[in-house]
Amino acid sequence: MDQVIQSMLKIMPVEFTTFETIMEGTLAAVSAILWVFVIAIQLARPYMLRTVEKFSLRVGADLWWLIYVGMRDLLLAVTFLLGTLYFMPDVFGGQPLPITGPLAEALLFAGLFIKLTRDTDGDERAFVLESRLLAAGAAIYLIPYLVVNTLGGYWTGILDWLLSTTNAADFSGLSVPAFVIWAVSILTVIVLSVIAVSHTLQQTRTPVSAHRPQPAPGDD
Repeated sequence: MDQVIQSMLKIMPVEFTTFETIMEGTLAAVSAILWVFVIAIQLARPYMLRTVEKFSLRVGADLWWLIYVGMRDLLLAVTFLLGTLYFMPDVFGGQPLPITGPLAEALLFAGLFIKLTRDTDGDERAFVLESRLLAAGAAIYLIPYLVVNTLGGYWTGILDWLLSTTNAADFSGLSVPAFVIWAVSILTVIVLSVIAVSHTLQQTRTPVSAHRPQPAPGDD
């Protein structure tokens, strides 16, 4: 019985490591699918606006637009949350992931920052800027990911520089290009996070003048 328990204890770390590897690879693939949906729902905005105008009832138009906006913003948030695995050095250096993953996440966060600080539905320039950031992030993520997974087996060695596990130098398993992109992306997200928190606090702060008693008419 003791030997069986000891054998199971020896096997468990290997099984957990295998399960972790499978999960991380699955999340990277799911992130690629989510990026496609992000671009699709972003490009669907003109269609949604035309459809809103066809509703004869204001309630139906409001529900249609609210459902679209809710799905779009939720999809952006979920895509960013799943992609945060690229910001973990042990995952990014231990799995053959595209080195542009962190940069794509930084561009996605920049798009969320534009959405937070500006009205992207009312301001056409803000919407165009957000769309360009998301398009750039999707291209930066999807092209290397698809190239590595599709052609990596045929061009062994030529496309290794697109993977984060290529050891050109000892940076915790990260290659030099991957390490530079990872560091710049982390710094960008930190700076934008600080600005976003400061902006949110300024927007939610109640002005002091609103609590001051107003002088009665005729008082000096």
